[in-house]
Order: sequence, then structure tokens, then C-alpha cells
Amino acid sequence: MRRLPTLVLLIASCAMLALAARAQYFGQNKVRHKTLNFEVLKTQHFDIYFYPEERAASVEIGRMAERWYARYTKLFHHVLTTRQPLVLYASHTDFEQTTVLPGFISPSTGGVTTAIGRKIVLPLAGSLAADDHVLGHELVHAYQYDMTLSRGSPIPLVSRLPLWFVEGMAEYCSLGPRDANTAMWIRDAVARDTFPTVKDLGNPNKYFPYRYGEAFWAYVAGRYGDDKIAPMLLDAARAGNVDAAIQAVLHVSAKQLSADWLQASEAKNRPVLQATEAVAPAQVLVAAKKNEASLNVSPALSPNGQWVMFFSERGVFSIELFLANAETGQIVRQITSTAIDAHFNNLEFINSAGAWASDSNRFAFGHVEGGNAYVSIYDVAQNRVVHKYLIPGAGEVFSPTWAPDGRQIVVSAIEGGQTNLYLLDLSNGAVRKLTNDNYAELEPAWSPDGKQIAFVTDRFTADLSDLSHGPYRLALLDVASGAVSAIPTAGRGNQINPQWSPDGQSLYCISDTSGIPGIYRLPLTGGAAPEQLTNLQTGVSGITALSPALSVATGTGAIVYSEFSDNNYSLVRLSPQAAPVPSATASLHPALLPGRTSDTGEVATYLGNWQDGLALAANFTTEPYHPGLELDYIAPPSVSVGVSNFGTLLGGGTALHFSDLLGYQNLTVAFESLSSSGAAGFLNNLSASGLYTNERHRWTWGIGGGQTPFVSGSVAAVTGVINGRPVAQTQEVTQWQLDRQVVGVLEYPFSRAQRIEFTAGFENIGFAAEQRTNLVDLVTGSTVASREESIPAPPGLNFAVGSAALVYDTSIFGGVSPIRGQSYRLQAGGNAGSIDFATALADYRKYLGVTNSLSLAGRVLTFGRYGSGAGDPRMQDLFLGYPSLVRGYDFNSFSPQECGPSIETTGACPVLDRLIGSKIGVLNLEARLELTGPLGVLRSPQIPPIELAPFFDAGTAWTAAIKPDFLGGSRRPVTSEGLTLRANLLGFAVVSIDYAIPNNRPLKSHVWEFSFLPGF
Repeated sequence: MRRLPTLVLLIASCAMLALAARAQYFGQNKVRHKTLNFEVLKTQHFDIYFYPEERAASVEIGRMAERWYARYTKLFHHVLTTRQPLVLYASHTDFEQTTVLPGFISPSTGGVTTAIGRKIVLPLAGSLAADDHVLGHELVHAYQYDMTLSRGSPIPLVSRLPLWFVEGMAEYCSLGPRDANTAMWIRDAVARDTFPTVKDLGNPNKYFPYRYGEAFWAYVAGRYGDDKIAPMLLDAARAGNVDAAIQAVLHVSAKQLSADWLQASEAKNRPVLQATEAVAPAQVLVAAKKNEASLNVSPALSPNGQWVMFFSERGVFSIELFLANAETGQIVRQITSTAIDAHFNNLEFINSAGAWASDSNRFAFGHVEGGNAYVSIYDVAQNRVVHKYLIPGAGEVFSPTWAPDGRQIVVSAIEGGQTNLYLLDLSNGAVRKLTNDNYAELEPAWSPDGKQIAFVTDRFTADLSDLSHGPYRLALLDVASGAVSAIPTAGRGNQINPQWSPDGQSLYCISDTSGIPGIYRLPLTGGAAPEQLTNLQTGVSGITALSPALSVATGTGAIVYSEFSDNNYSLVRLSPQAAPVPSATASLHPALLPGRTSDTGEVATYLGNWQDGLALAANFTTEPYHPGLELDYIAPPSVSVGVSNFGTLLGGGTALHFSDLLGYQNLTVAFESLSSSGAAGFLNNLSASGLYTNERHRWTWGIGGGQTPFVSGSVAAVTGVINGRPVAQTQEVTQWQLDRQVVGVLEYPFSRAQRIEFTAGFENIGFAAEQRTNLVDLVTGSTVASREESIPAPPGLNFAVGSAALVYDTSIFGGVSPIRGQSYRLQAGGNAGSIDFATALADYRKYLGVTNSLSLAGRVLTFGRYGSGAGDPRMQDLFLGYPSLVRGYDFNSFSPQECGPSIETTGACPVLDRLIGSKIGVLNLEARLELTGPLGVLRSPQIPPIELAPFFDAGTAWTAAIKPDFLGGSRRPVTSEGLTLRANLLGFAVVSIDYAIPNNRPLKSHVWEFSFLPGF
């Protein structure tokens, strides 16, 4: 009798069956700090989802949305095929907890439009102009997606196009041809002789897609007309190629268009560059460094001129707060570490700067923690935050400013989608509003005598009746009476970021009245005219056109500002005695993007017309939001065909995803079946799962279940003679192990880093078997007889299962491994039923940075089964030798020679058996050196990250009967050391190649291992 090798088939391509697996083993939490009770505001073309806090703002958004709809319907010659959903949040803090979008929301994300479902999701920004721009920008994406949908796919064709093409179009259509901020970027590229071609725009690390994309569309529309935008979009989407669309619509090659664009940009900007000046190197206080500290913004000078606090990305993994010497520019210390600190969720680095008390020791800054807005006071001498004050009701807090006596702080804060000024009493933490209106109130600055507060507002240029808006202006608030008055302007354009002179007789500010953002001095008495103090080639700027970028020391008059140049932001000094400079650029219109000589065209025209399309609020209706599941998408069906010892294999499967519009409820159903000609039935070969989750509140709960079949088989053959003829009898046995599970899960996040998880459910492991017997005539090859029958199988196993886990994670993932922070998982669980046992898991990991490219990593892990059924032979043993645990001991690397003579007599293999048990303990140490990638020794953002890591591994496995030596038993641990090479495969996977030297395998000097695993 001859037995053939066992065939094992795993039918588990859709095995999401254990709902406990829904929760990540580690991973940070997207916390829903408060339950938002959404309603639906219905306009003619929009369904606007809002909650009571933002009711008034939602009506304004509805009116503006209809105005944009009228504009874009004409511009794109397209009517949206369905009503447009628009989900509003009252602040960025609320936006960050959205369930409409998966994953985490960056503080720099101003809005998102989903490709599937065409949902616009955005936070209110607190000013009419900012809300109108973001709304117009995102609605362009809705048109792009709707116009390029194709049959048979839920993904619009425009998704194939480069980011600069898509985002640049949205920026141009919502901002128009005049944009001082984008013009600054283009002027900088001309000055550095790095102006891009159309092909170059595909490098987003070098050419910011929003700014350069906007400039591209401004040029194309200016030269060829705004009516070319829609045909360009359609042709590019169909072809999946921008160059082809340029040729087809503009009748010019991409190469020639690039040359023409460069020529127009040179002609536009060279005269401006000749009429302005570059910053002298001696003036630079904190210089930008490419790939490491290219962003240095929002400076805040101490009153005595000794210190400057600012935001910088020199923290590598996030933008953090830094303290520097204001005389030398030397970095003194990093103040915050938000990337690995669960307490600071958002430092408001885009729209805010901090402020110093008059003692030049206490520093106030705004931030968000746990869904609430705070003002924290940092003490330089003590090097710690000494106080933290809650701003009740506010979603975000910006730009604190101290009273001269150090007893009070005024901030700008957003509540209900609107910004106002708030007064914080430091003695008791009491907060009261100083303003309460629908206008923007931003960037307050308290006067040296304590009687007035200067701030930025749109109250003098905005009209709430037609929702028109103009440039930002400066205003004065009288602290005693609350009266607000206008400050004389520096001319047309925005005036932002007011700073007082030490004597209180004038204000400094940033204005783009000349078309280039610069510093101006505004005398408040005597009727003197505003004075321009800078004449820069690029401009005084923060991250956005409205970001604070200027600071004046109220004690010494010293001035520091952030300047954009060479594609970076540096901090620059300006002498308090700086003489006024003549304005020589206004007539050159620096803010007008190349491609035209005036504000002409359809886009410029509709941006100046506030009435067309503006809807009446009286026509809107409101109704409750009722979440209901609807089909989002169907995964493309899969079909598989193969041949095995059991005959022809045929299989297939698909998955369906359902959700409600706000993403509160999600249901995924998946199934696959793989059957052979000898298989019993469809149900035994069906792998299926269903998973429902509810994320309505801070508690997340869900339930799911399904079946996963594990199929194995064997073939036996024997020959003989029947009636004088030679025959062969074969027996094919197919066996099924059917894992069926119904599990519920409950999660509660304490913070971004920490959560608790609970699971409970029922699991059944069933068995089935089938035997096919064939009798074959060996002379003729014909089948003499065949019989198929079910045969006895082991009885099924039934368990009640449950677990609880405490999880913490602040780790930061580098290119292929975690490299900063720490994480742990403490878990206890148990099974009760056919086999009774408990489980316990403790997994702690720590990552320390040595340099940007080098980190140290360590892990301590133990897992085990305990109780009467812990060693039951029906349970699979735990094995230490996986590459993810102890390297150098992979099961497939062992040979019979390593087992010794016992393998022949008793079947034992001591060198392998020591790796098996019902409990394991593991220690791993690595030094991780990134060779390439953004953090590599060879800094290369375009090359996928590669990491080299020397390692040391140790581990032991034991049972209740065979204990480890540290518990008084005889089993000793195994160890190994070696070198691991990991590479990121273009973001799809991490491949790991290990060269391991196992110290407890005398006959094996080294082992090569290959796996698709990131570092622990």
C-alpha cells in the first residue's frame, strides 16, 4: 500500500470571521469625543448635514453652495446627476472625529470630497472668505467626479490624473487668476531658475500641487480661455493622460506649452524681481534646511528680545514648538512632542502663534486636547507647562495675547463655526466673550497700555446679506467699553497679524497691498501715512496667506518674521529702525498670475458677482437625519480554476459593503467557495463572513460571524487481482475542519493612544469527511467500480469565547518599521466548553531615536494558555521559530540530522521540541538604520525606504509539565543574532530578508529567512 503526500487547501481569502480581529492589535484611536446629532438642511440641489451648534452657519453655507452650483454648472457645462451631499463640522476638532472618512485627519486638511458617493466633508473655518473658498474648492471635485464616472466602476476616471491637475483646477476655479500667495511661489521658482515643465509637476515633493497646479490652470485659462477647462478635464480623464488632453484641446504639445508657460512667467516676474530685494544672509535668524527643517513659521519674540518661540518641522515627524535664542538663532530646546504625546492633538500651527507674558518667562499657546480647546502656559525657567486653561464651548483656540499686567489673556476661538474674541482670567480660569457676531475676529494683540486690543476682521468689507467678502482689515477694540473701530488701511489688499510698537503709537502688520506680502507700519496718531518696511522678492508669509508670520518684541522693538524663499520658510530679522522703502511693484500687479494682464474671463467675472445663484434661506427646509444602510460598492467578483489530486477545482467570491451616509453604521458581507469534483457540498466549501459595526458614539460596538473551511486530504492506493485481472483500488479521503464563529466587540478609547477592548461570542469547530473509492482495470485503464460516501468524522467542538484588552500606542512608523514612541497590549481571555482554558498576553515595545536615521527597538512578549485544557492535544501548539518571534529557527529549516537518533526510535526531535509549548516568552532587540527614503542616510524621498537592522532574539517555550529554567525547570531559552534587511515595496508591502545565526543549533551555522513582515 502506498500513501501519497497530504494535500492541504486553505479557503480563507475572505476570512474576516473573527470580529475581534476588526480591532487592530496596535494602532492609534480616532476618538469621537462627543456625539453629534445631525439634521439635514435641504436646498434646491444640496443635502447639508449639520448639528444644532452650527445651525446658523449651515444656512449661510447652503446659500453659498447654491451660488457655486450656478457658477460651475455654466463653467463645466454639466448638471450634477444627483443631489449633492455636504457634511459640515463646526470646527476642525469636530472634523477630526468624522465617521464619514476613514483614517486620521491632518490639521492641514481643510476639506475632503470622496470619490465614491461624492460626499463633501469640511469643517467651518471661522471666516466668510475661508468658508467660501473651501466650499468652492471641494465642489469642483464633486463636478470632476460626476463628469468622469464610467459604467462598471465606482471610481471616477479623474482619480487616475495627477494631483496638481485635479487640485490646481479646484484652486483656480475657486480663487481666480489673482492670488498673491500662489504668485509668491511662482516668483520664487523663477528667481531660482527651477520653474517646472508640465512633466516636472508630477513631482509633488518638489512642486506643491496646489500652488503650481493653480498657476498652470491660470495660465492655460488666461491664454486659451476658461471654456477649455471642461474639455481638458474630460479628455484627460478618458485618456488617463494629461499630455494627450493638452494636444487634443489646446492643439499644442505639453513640451511647447511648458516653454510658453515659462516664457510668460519670466516676462511677468523678472521685472518684479528686479524691483525687489532678496533677504541678506546676515538677516536670517533661523535658516531653513531642506528635508529636515524647511518650515519655520509663526515666530513669537519675548518682550526683552532674548527668546523666540516658533513652529518648525525640524521635529521630523510632526510640526512642533521650538525655543531659540533670538540673538544667535541657536535652538535651545524642543517644547512639544505631539507625535508621541497623546495629550496634544493639535497645536494650531497653521492659524496661530503663541505669545509671551511681560516677564519674558511665561509663554502661552493654544492647543486641542481630548476634543477640547485649551490655553497652556509654559514656564521657560522650569521647562514645563505649569498651567492649562479650558476655553469652554470652543472647538479651537488661536493667537493668545497677554494683558500687560500678566493677569489676563485674550484669544480668538471658534465656536459654532464662528470666530470671536474671548477673555481668560488667569486667576480663576473664567472666560467671557468680548465679541459676539458673525464676522471673523482673528489674531488679537493687546496694546502696551492695556486699553486696546488690535485684531483682524472682515466686518468692514463683508456683507452678510449677500455673503460677499473683501480683504481683511485691522480693528481696535476698546477694553473698557467694548467698542470696535477701524484702523486706517495700508491700501487695497489684506492687512493681518497686527503687532504693537513698544510705545503704543503705531502698529506693525503684514499687507499684500502691493501684490507682495510685506511688513507695514501704521501710525495711529498724527495722521501720518502707512509706511512699507520690506520690499522682498518673495514675501513675508506663514503656511497660508492668513497665517501669522510677524512678531515685535514689546520691550525692545526687535522684529522677526517668517519669509518664504527657495521653497522653504526661514525666520528673518528686521531692524526696528528700518527706514520706509518705496513701493515699486504695485503697477506690475505681482499677484496676477501669468497668462493675462487683467482680471478677465468667466472665472474672474463670477468671482466678482455675489448675486447670481445666491439662494434665499426661506426656501430651505430641515428634517432629522435617519441613518439607513445603503450599498456603497461591490468588490469585483473573483473566479479561480485549478487542478489537484482531487480533480478540477472551481471557485469564486465577492464582497459587498453597506453604510449610511455619515458612516455611523457599516456592514461588510464577503463570501467565497472553492469546490473540487470530489467535494461534498457547496456549504462545506463556503468561506463567508458578515461584519456590522456601529460608530455612532464614543463606544464602538459590532457583531459579526461566518465560516472558514480548512480542507485536507489524502490518497491511498493498493493493487491486486480480481478474477485473474490486475486492478488498482484507490481511496481518496477529503476532510473538512469548519471554523464557525459569532463574536461581538466593544471598544472605548480613552485618548488617541489608549483604549480598552472587549470581545465575547461563540465558536464552533465542526468536522466532516468524505471518501471516494475507485477500482481501475490496470490492463484497459477503465473504471470497474466507483463509490462515494460520507465517513465518520471527529465530534465538533463548541466554545464560549471572550477577552478583554488594554491597548496603548504612540509609536511612529518609519519607512518599514516603528522608530519612535512605545506601545503595549495587555490581554486576558478564555474559552469554555469542549475545552476549557484561559489565555494571557503581555506585549511591550519601545522605540528610541538616536538620530533621524538610527533608532533602537526592543520588545518583550509573553503569551500562554492556562488551565485544565491548556495542553489539550486537540489545540495547536505555540511555536517560537516564526520570523516574527525568534529568527533562525524556522520550521522548514530543520533537517532530520539535527534531530539525532531519537527521531528514528521515539519520533522526538529535541532541538525542535524546545520551540514548542502552550506558553512562550520572547525578547527582541534591534538597531534600525534607514539607508534610503525620507529619513535615510541617503535622503531620497523618491526611493522607497530600505532599512538595515542588526538584531538579537531570545525566547523560550514551555508547558505545565516542562517548565523553563527561570521557573525552576529544565528548558533553556534559545537565542540568535544576525542582520535584517527590510524594504518597502512601493507602499504595498514590506519585504524582510534575515541572515540569522542560531546559537542553539549545533549543526546549523546560519539561516536565511524571507518574509513579508515589517519590523515589530
